Amino acid sequence: MAITTSRWATFNGWDFNNIPGLSVYAISPPGQSVRTLNIFALARQSARKLVSAFHQKNTLKIGVYITAASRDALEQAMDSLYQNIVSGEGTLLIPRSGFARQYTATFSGWTINNTMSNVDSPTSNYVDLTLSFECSDSYGYDQFFTTILHLYGLTSSPNTWNYTQGGSVETQVPIISIYYTGGSVGSGTVVIGNLNNGQSVSITRNWSVGDTLVVNAQNNTIQVNGVDVLFTGAIPTFGLGLQTITYNDTFTSRTYQLYATVYNRYY
Repeated sequence: MAITTSRWATFNGWDFNNIPGLSVYAISPPGQSVRTLNIFALARQSARKLVSAFHQKNTLKIGVYITAASRDALEQAMDSLYQNIVSGEGTLLIPRSGFARQYTATFSGWTINNTMSNVDSPTSNYVDLTLSFECSDSYGYDQFFTTILHLYGLTSSPNTWNYTQGGSVETQVPIISIYYTGGSVGSGTVVIGNLNNGQSVSITRNWSVGDTLVVNAQNNTIQVNGVDVLFTGAIPTFGLGLQTITYNDTFTSRTYQLYATVYNRYY
């Protein structure tokens, strides 16, 4: 086995390299999510069929080896490794493209890649393992969020703002916050949307100065002051490249702040 590079990984904040004698030597490359392709018997006016493809599975594999002074020490290290990764769903953090990328995953098992005997010897005091993690979300996300927009003293409605979206997945899921600092807000409707694809969400309620509306496409939630609220429409997702966020309300006047962030996601 040739070790070509030093790697690392953490699961729920626990560092794999905390195990004495353990080294992470390999991580499966990105783009491993499996797609299910459905071709429907429907056609557009141009006679092209409607095609949809869903990413339904992503398995991440991590190669580790452990060297120990004895077979007992090796088995204790394997026990410790298992105990720290066998818990339920958690955040798996691994290096990607020179940065850290996080996945929501569950450990599904390991494979022993070398032949071992049950005696103390150079072959039995060493193990080469492939750890498998199944992702509940097929995509990986940046470890830290990117600020899209941070604007103060806004007073106009309707309004639009442009930004450039990164990542690699065709649908990105930003978090858009509106904080009302003044104006004649009250009973009315606020609409947040994506100009590029027409998706928008509408919230009708009795608004007050000091209210904060959060449209969270990553978690599929709409909240005002931290509490889920009723809404209509589709929570907007965004594509790659130049994107446009839209805002509209039914107030006679308003003053508000806009704060938008995103954890860029990747295949």
